[in-house]
Amino acid sequence: MKASNPNSSPSVEGIFRASVATGPMESLQSGNLIANVGLEGDRYSKKQGTYSCLRASSIQPGVERELGTQITLISGDSLREVISDINESVNKTNSSTKCTLEPKDLRRNIVLKGISAEDLLNCISSDGGGTANLPIGRRKLIQLGETCIILPQRNCVPCVYNAALNKDKFPEHYKSPMEVLWNKTGVNCQVLVGGVININDTVRIMDIDLNGQKDSAISLPDIINDPSSRPPSFYLPPSKRNLEMAKKTIESKRKTRKQLEVIGDHEGVKRIEASYNSVGLTFWPAER
Repeated sequence: MKASNPNSSPSVEGIFRASVATGPMESLQSGNLIANVGLEGDRYSKKQGTYSCLRASSIQPGVERELGTQITLISGDSLREVISDINESVNKTNSSTKCTLEPKDLRRNIVLKGISAEDLLNCISSDGGGTANLPIGRRKLIQLGETCIILPQRNCVPCVYNAALNKDKFPEHYKSPMEVLWNKTGVNCQVLVGGVININDTVRIMDIDLNGQKDSAISLPDIINDPSSRPPSFYLPPSKRNLEMAKKTIESKRKTRKQLEVIGDHEGVKRIEASYNSVGLTFWPAER
């Protein structure tokens, strides 16, 4: 992955929200970020997103939602690099089809420019990989505009639903979109300090204030580390997962569905299945 262009001042390129799961992404000139909630009006801030029913917090697995499901950030620059590489490769085959994917197609909330996918992952990871392995004191914050402070919590890996939704935007017979986009589709984040953000607002990556001396509105005691309770295989591209991992995922989904039915979140169970059904897939495995 390439680092950000030092000659490009990091800024907000796009702001998007969908009011309901699978609903169209609305492009905004400005948006209101609400602390510990998300982008006002977005399906995840209302806990009505496709995956909002999942209680995958590492703090209370099976009980609490992840803090990182509040808002998503993605590098528009890195995504365009991937698209350019795809189209360059298909040009060599004299194919007439192109990759027409755009940043908004991946249904992330905030598109950034002047910051790379690697820069975003380096906020949570010591090696630029998918897992959030940095101790909390070495993690990074992201400031959007003058007031908003965002804490990246984990890698927002491309999901099967998104891959199916965008399959027609890739050249015919091209390899799995999930594989080529891996580690390029942004980060799941928590809103620590809210406020209004606008297109072209400046973006700054900051250290966490350990001693109350650094230029930061957030100090270490304010930070809660919640990289999710998902297994390591969740952060592996599909080609690197084995049969045993697949079996565990199926059993985990069965267990999750039972837990959700016990607590009465029947609407959440239906919503995630309806989202997958809309692209010809199923989410919940059949009961034995």
